[in-house]
Amino acid sequence: MRITRAYCVELDDVVTIDAARRAYLSCDPRPPRFRFLCSSPDCRAAEVKVTAVNYMFNSEEGTKQVAAHFRENPAHTHLQGCEWVLLEHADQADVRRPHETDEQTVQRRLRRKLTDLVTGFDPRLADDRVIAPGEGNGVEGRIRANGVPGAQRPDVDRQDDVRTRDLHRLVETFVEARERLTSEQRNELMLNVTGVGTLKLVDYFRRLQFCDAYTRDRVIFGGATLEGRYGVGVRLQVVEGSVNR
Repeated sequence: MRITRAYCVELDDVVTIDAARRAYLSCDPRPPRFRFLCSSPDCRAAEVKVTAVNYMFNSEEGTKQVAAHFRENPAHTHLQGCEWVLLEHADQADVRRPHETDEQTVQRRLRRKLTDLVTGFDPRLADDRVIAPGEGNGVEGRIRANGVPGAQRPDVDRQDDVRTRDLHRLVETFVEARERLTSEQRNELMLNVTGVGTLKLVDYFRRLQFCDAYTRDRVIFGGATLEGRYGVGVRLQVVEGSVNR
């Protein structure tokens, strides 16, 4: 069962796994762990627990691990009216849903292979703001950000539209896609980037050796050492040579 948000007892809020990680890492001192219940009101009232994986630390570069995510707790059964049970049944059908395009059907099938695929990324930082009461989704269609340290706009706008401002979470999606999907499948995954538009997920990430001074609006990755700073730019040494940015 794919669960993208849960109720955190300590935060008294419905959060995404990334919001839970930010909140946990900002605690001083840090508790042993957070406790999570299902986000559906009836399941939460019945204290149906949800398990959170890999949210207690940041991923380390070069370390292969499962992306942070929520999953069903095998000791707890979700009620029939639970939103995640309904979504699971809907997702199991390979046929196109009503009002769904062929492209949306392809994207949904690919997403089932990943822990939590991000479909939209907003790299803007200057206009970050705390969510006002009544905005976003979550319990009864709302995600409340009050009580979550550093919470921004909701990560989940709709059930099938997972947006984030967190670069770490986007990178986890990219890494997981490279590990779990074929090259043909990776080339079909699309990402909507605020200020850029919709493009292939793999095209938003550019290896350093293929970048130049005109590379803009991309996530640049690859090993390099800093050789020097030149005004607003830098000179980096990579395996194939050097590149100015």
